[in-house]
Amino acid sequence: MKLEATEGVFGPTIQGEGMNIGMPVSFVRFYGCDFRCSWCDTPFALGKDKGGTFIEITGEEIVDQLDAIDCPNVVLSGGNPLIQPRKEFELFVELLRDKGYYVQVETQGSVRPVGTVFYNVDCWSLSPKLPSAGKMESENWKAVNWFLENIVDTSATIQLKFVVSNDEDYNYIKQRLSTDIVVKRFLTPIILQPEGLQLETFDFTNYRSSLNHLCDLVNSDTSFWADYKTIRVLPQLHKVIWGVERKR
Repeated sequence: MKLEATEGVFGPTIQGEGMNIGMPVSFVRFYGCDFRCSWCDTPFALGKDKGGTFIEITGEEIVDQLDAIDCPNVVLSGGNPLIQPRKEFELFVELLRDKGYYVQVETQGSVRPVGTVFYNVDCWSLSPKLPSAGKMESENWKAVNWFLENIVDTSATIQLKFVVSNDEDYNYIKQRLSTDIVVKRFLTPIILQPEGLQLETFDFTNYRSSLNHLCDLVNSDTSFWADYKTIRVLPQLHKVIWGVERKR
């Protein structure tokens, strides 16, 4: 498997996003992604075309590093973890489960997990992309409904986490939820967070303004969100705390 070279395995740190915000975690940042979102804040993990570098590593070696950190909660991120070699990734997740780790996977909702992976993850954090990310990215939600429909057969939790850059993004979420996505049936948590810009250009004042605007959009739209009892507007806590710093 491939890990991003500078942040491959690190922690303990704090989960900065979604319904597990504030949870002490270790991160495993995989290398490679099937998307090229315009505002990606981890371009170094995407591929060589974005200047990234990687190391080759086995699942056992990753677990050894996690054991040394000694944090019971692990987030598998990227890039997109689900594009790693299928059998190797499946065995790695099985090993995490056997050792008693709480496992959260961050993925776009573009690729279905294979083998036993789906059943050995505690939390699936799906982040379907919106128009600001790019045309291909915003139209590639092909696995989202599959996750939602099959999660009932597992003990896992699931969330939809949207990065909102502008009003077009916000309206796109509403349109897709209304016409394409089966989220209402399952009371799936819906997390909205403002786009925080790339790490090199993060500005707290601008971020606070974006967060305020997103709250105003939701608060003025109660007739729509009345059907979605699990919506939350949340910041990216790690950016509020550490700003442009990496590997915390």
